[in-house]
Amino acid sequence: LGLSLNTVKAWVSVLQESFIITLIKPFRKNYGIRLKKTPNIYFQDPGLVTYLCEITDNKALKKHPKLIGIMMSLVVNELYRWYHHSENQPPIYLWNPSDEEESVLVLETVKNIYLFDVSLKAKQNLREFSFFQNLRNIYGDKLVIYNLHLENTTQTIDKNIHSIPISWLEA
Repeated sequence: LGLSLNTVKAWVSVLQESFIITLIKPFRKNYGIRLKKTPNIYFQDPGLVTYLCEITDNKALKKHPKLIGIMMSLVVNELYRWYHHSENQPPIYLWNPSDEEESVLVLETVKNIYLFDVSLKAKQNLREFSFFQNLRNIYGDKLVIYNLHLENTTQTIDKNIHSIPISWLEA
């Protein structure tokens, strides 16, 4: 970019305070798993994202390579909305092992840890959730996994593993 780190940090701070972006930090509990340590930026306005990506209609949106990122932004926004009246920042993090392309959102509560995995299609069987096996081994029944997708099917895959439409978040 040709900018100093302090300039970039200042502008990211302005965008955060203006409610244009949300910065999600990584889930720091390592447990021997190498994790990516950089935070991710999610836009709070899907209209702005689609404009910047030059997406003009639903057909173009469904074929766009950034669709998963746009869906993740929607999930982040809904989770923040759930915590809107709380005085604290919601305990939302990003879990992204360094050897994986995929990342998931983590919502840490007192009783449970919720993972939100975003995909275009519904995951149908337990094998498709092998990405989470390390965390299932660590947290056991405290871990609840939601696969959020664009299809209209709802399915319980295993104890505490659910595949549900992304529209569920709005309920």
